[in-house]
Amino acid sequence: MKVLLTHGKRVRILTRSPLWTRDLDILVHPNVTVGMSIPYLDDDLSRQIEPFAPQPSDRLRALAQGTRHGCRVYVAMAPTPPMMGLPDFVQHLEELMAVNPEVIFWEPMNARGSNGKRMLAAGLEFTHDVMSKAAWALCFLRQWGELEVAAERVGCVNRLHIWPDRALAGRVGDEILRDWWHRPTVENWRGRPPDTRPPSNAKRPLLQQTQPSEHDLPFSKEAALEAAEKLAPEKSDFEQQAMALRAISDGDGEVE
Repeated sequence: MKVLLTHGKRVRILTRSPLWTRDLDILVHPNVTVGMSIPYLDDDLSRQIEPFAPQPSDRLRALAQGTRHGCRVYVAMAPTPPMMGLPDFVQHLEELMAVNPEVIFWEPMNARGSNGKRMLAAGLEFTHDVMSKAAWALCFLRQWGELEVAAERVGCVNRLHIWPDRALAGRVGDEILRDWWHRPTVENWRGRPPDTRPPSNAKRPLLQQTQPSEHDLPFSKEAALEAAEKLAPEKSDFEQQAMALRAISDGDGEVE
């Protein structure tokens, strides 16, 4: 760290261990930002998904300690399990904002390969919801839509930074993926003003970003959106689309 900072390098640390708080004398620096992976704040769930990692509540306390000492901090809200929805995201973002993160990175959980086998062995039935690529892509779009709505309510939408997996290419619109693959974060590093552009999908219908063929979907996108419009005419277009995506990814055709 000292060598890197001596040469004017920017350093981003991402960890799940609170041990970095022992080195605040070095880490409180304009060219250093420290982040922790906090996809949820359910310690019991964490013991099932990542039994050997520090608990999310301990990670949040570490970030709070860093913030109190003037350390730049951020959060990797990743990977979020598929059962998380709008109310969960609102509550989670409210708790994360208490540590004033400069940016909140996000991506959903995928269960490909050994990840899925390990979670199924732990009895996590929601793993089935993201084991196929089509289901994973729909979960990505549905959670993204709900996360954007939650962030608007909490007042942190411009701090979100989406981490789209490159394996989503072909199942999510290429334009929206490329934008996030190359978009700088909103952090204010020395010599570069913060990026204050609105989220790239603010004017792009999420339903148009889905690419799976019709036989991959339990019912049509148009029917889901029409149901959402009728059920909640007072909601914004974006919220209606998020409702429709949840109905599609749930597979039951029920817009709630």
